Amino acid sequence: MRQRGLIWAADVRDDVAGADFAARFHHAARERELLVRPIGNTLYVMPPYVFDAAQARWLGEQMLATLDDVTTDVTTTPEVRHAA
Repeated sequence: MRQRGLIWAADVRDDVAGADFAARFHHAARERELLVRPIGNTLYVMPPYVFDAAQARWLGEQMLATLDDVTTDVTTTPEVRHAA
């Protein structure tokens, strides 16, 4: 995970992302009411300027759940998928 101001980015490893990761993640994120900018295997998040701890927690939970949704066909454990 990296950050510049309120722009956050995280790279998803190729072996976890699989084919068409950006499109699959974007679709699944929209179903969870997330507006995320996936480009290739990189997820960009630009939260609003007014953003509290509860909203940050919700965003993190939804991002991880979405990642799980789109990587369930990958033969790795959740611990490997979420490794830093």
